[in-house]
Amino acid sequence: MPFYIFSHEKHLKEYDEDQEKLSRLEEEYAGIMNKLDELQRQGTISAYTRNTIVEMTHKVLEKLAMKYENVKKGVGSIMGGKVLEYKTKTIFREGKSEGLQEGLREGLQEGLREGRTETILENLKKLMQKMGISAEKAMDLLDVSEEEREEIAKRI
Repeated sequence: MPFYIFSHEKHLKEYDEDQEKLSRLEEEYAGIMNKLDELQRQGTISAYTRNTIVEMTHKVLEKLAMKYENVKKGVGSIMGGKVLEYKTKTIFREGKSEGLQEGLREGLQEGLREGRTETILENLKKLMQKMGISAEKAMDLLDVSEEEREEIAKRI
């Protein structure tokens, strides 16, 4: 899908100079966007997949139509702005990070309840590796008490 614009490559100059031809290209891309929206509503593709396709299509369009301002502007506006596309990735990354933190926090609490220091240490190490953070920062994220920190510090 992102490379569909290549099928129009040899006509980009024409589209850029002829508003009627550009309008037809814009309509074609509007149809593609409508189909992507429909597939998302049906649950065939996720919002993340839809927005990834749109983002990649937009990037290919930007490079291929670099010299053709009208094409870039017209079709680019149909494919959506960068703000929406990057919001999707940001939301995905934040959700993934929050899910990881919550899972590790639950594992830590379970380990503390059951007195399993090894579980706690494993979860801290996973969090530190996955997020590239220090033990101190990992314990902050997991809301580890001062008493628990002292016990953990003895074992790290």
